[in-house]
Amino acid sequence: MLKRIQDEGIEFLLLWFTDIEGHLKSFAVTPSEIEAALDDGMGFDGSSITGFNAIEESDMVAIPDPGTFTPMPWKEGETKVARMICDVVTPDGKPYEGDPRYVLRRALDRMAEMGFDTFNVGPELEYFLFKDDQRHGDAGRGRLLRDDDDGRRERAAPGDRACARERRASRSNTSTTRSGPRSTRSTCASHRR
Repeated sequence: MLKRIQDEGIEFLLLWFTDIEGHLKSFAVTPSEIEAALDDGMGFDGSSITGFNAIEESDMVAIPDPGTFTPMPWKEGETKVARMICDVVTPDGKPYEGDPRYVLRRALDRMAEMGFDTFNVGPELEYFLFKDDQRHGDAGRGRLLRDDDDGRRERAAPGDRACARERRASRSNTSTTRSGPRSTRSTCASHRR
């Protein structure tokens, strides 16, 4: 590993781990610190990481996993950087219960104990698509609405909140009669359908 780092001219190694919510955390070590980081890990203050220990028991250690070594993309003239994903342990070397990699390992072990031989895991990417608010002409420019039918989570100007509440109430008051659907009409001009 050290030879590869030297041969590739890596100037910094990023040590990556995630907090309990899955947010990526990172710190960099220089070439002179890499050997010690691989042998003993690198200490950090766990109280500054969401979901990790309180200040009284905040010392944590990030242990790089050599199998995750990956040089990062770079352009000529830029600093060459690589990354390694870390396991988080307590200062006495025990796995930290809140480390997502440890949680996954325990789940895989439990699955094997239950007789399963295949377990598919992966990240869940969450995102929202937004569109411009066209309802109010130029006044709506720069205001964003989620691009879905769920008006409950729209981001609207304070004056539009009553209108959004009315629209939600209208949807929940929709009923069906023998002649077909009947719904309450909105009195808000921008939301009439």
